[in-house]
This record gives sequence, structure tokens and C-alpha cells, in this order.
Amino acid sequence: MLDTTFRMERDRVVVEGRELGFITSDSPPELHPLLREFLLSKLVEAPNAVERVRETISESVEDGEWEHALSLLLKFRLDELIDPVLTKAFAPLARSGRLGTLSSFAARVRLGPEFPPSTIDLIDAEVALREGQLELAIDLAGRAHERLPEKHSLRSRASAIAGHGHFLLASFDAAETAFTAAQREADERSDAGEAVHGLVLTKVFGEREGLDPVIAALADLRHESPTHLLRFATAELNRRRFVEGLRLPLGFDEAAHTFPRVDDPRARTSFTYSVAYAYALRADYESCRPSLAAPASASATKSAVKSGASPHSRSRP
Repeated sequence: MLDTTFRMERDRVVVEGRELGFITSDSPPELHPLLREFLLSKLVEAPNAVERVRETISESVEDGEWEHALSLLLKFRLDELIDPVLTKAFAPLARSGRLGTLSSFAARVRLGPEFPPSTIDLIDAEVALREGQLELAIDLAGRAHERLPEKHSLRSRASAIAGHGHFLLASFDAAETAFTAAQREADERSDAGEAVHGLVLTKVFGEREGLDPVIAALADLRHESPTHLLRFATAELNRRRFVEGLRLPLGFDEAAHTFPRVDDPRARTSFTYSVAYAYALRADYESCRPSLAAPASASATKSAVKSGASPHSRSRP
């Protein structure tokens, strides 16, 4: 928002603000918390306060400054803006692994005797899925799905969460139904890609018919983004494991090269877990070690199982 507000004067304003102690961070520059609270308290007294806050929230959403937009929603209790703002913020925050921002916001909104907005249910479902509370994730995603409008952009995500929950519980019929719905409801390529990825996993691990067309659809998406490429490589590695065996080469070099540009932590841990498991099945333990180290922590490696990397123990070396 500094660029939009001050334009050519941005750098000068930042330098002067830092010299005065008004700015406490470099990347991105942020007002000192005490100064920010003082200015907000003064804004409340202005006759056009709500209008100005609404404009600022809109600008924050346009600029992708999600934390700023959400904090203003809470500060000024603009409950009618919760759904439209979360509809924009949910996907970028969830895909970049910033669930803490969404979860802390949801915790402050859900207080009260009634069900929270459907988007809050969806946040709770996403958190439950990542924490391995699979039945809760399915129930919350189902409730969110029922309450979201027919053409809402997050209905596909609600179906996908349910699909992942059913898949990890090895309920493959329910998983396929949910992922098929997610594919049908998707109005963005990223959502369609996740739905197709879920269908591939379900058909591979469930040893179900109809794998070829869905993995071909996933292959068609693989060069649209680094995340799509990583998901395709993960799915193809698991397909080979179940269908034809793991002869060399394993064929994930392109995905490994793209790995640093993938912002979805679930896609990264799923890929590294699958690569490590493939090497382990080949008894190539030295090659396995770097892949296990890639997620950077034992908890991250454990989360790969929850994210759908390889939750079932059956294998065909």
C-alpha cells in the first residue's frame, strides 16, 4: 500500500519514518505497533471512519496484504466483509502454508452461540486435515460445502478437503466422489489441478479403474506452475510403484529442479516423502537420506503422511 499511497515518494517516506522510529521492520516496512494503535484509535473518532476502513481493506485485498485486511476486519467488527475477504485470502494463505494467520483469525471470529460463517468452517476443516483430525475435517468441510452458495469459488476446496480426509481413511469410494465434485466445481486451474491430483492418488492407492485419463489430465497441467509439476511427479512416482515397478531412472529430475520454487508445503513434503520411499523400496538408502532431510524437520516429514504422500503401506517394488 505504500507504493499506491506515496508513489514516487515511497522511499523517502520509509527512510524518514525509520529515522523517527515510526517504522520497525524492513521487509515489509511496518508501523510501530504502539503508533499503529494510536492512529487507529484516532480514526475511530472520524465521521467517515467506516468508509475509510472499507477502502483500506479493499486496497489490502488487491495488494495481497492479507494480515492487514484481516486485522482491520477484527478491529472494526465489519462482519459482513468476513466472507468476501476470506474468499480472496483463503487460497493464497493456505497454499503458502500460512494457516496460522487463518486459524488465529477464525479463533477470534467463531466466538458466539451460532455457527460461524461458512468460510470459518472451511478454515477449521483445513486445519483439522493438516493436524490429522480426518473425521472432523470431513464433517466441517461438508458443513461448509452445504452453506456456501452454489457457484462459490471455495466449494471446490471444501470438496477437496473432504476428499483428502476420505482418502487418508482409505474410504476410496467417498474420496473419488468428493474429488470428482471438486473437479466439477473448480473455477480456477489451481483448484482443478488439486482435484485431479486427488483423483489420481485415489485411483492409484485404491487400485481403481480409470487411472489413465486422470493422470493424463494431471500431465497436461504439469507445466502451468511448479506446484503442478511437483504434484504430477509425485503422482507418477506412486503410479509406477503400484503399476510397473521402480526401475531406474525414476524420472523426477525436472520436478527436483523446480522444487525451490514451490510454495505449497504439502506438495513439497509429499514429493520428498515419495522420493525417499521409492529409494527405500529399492534399498538405495544413501540416495534416500537427502530426500528425508529436505523437509527440514521430523515433524515436516511426518506431515507428509497426512498430506497424502503415501499413507497406505501396500507396495510393489
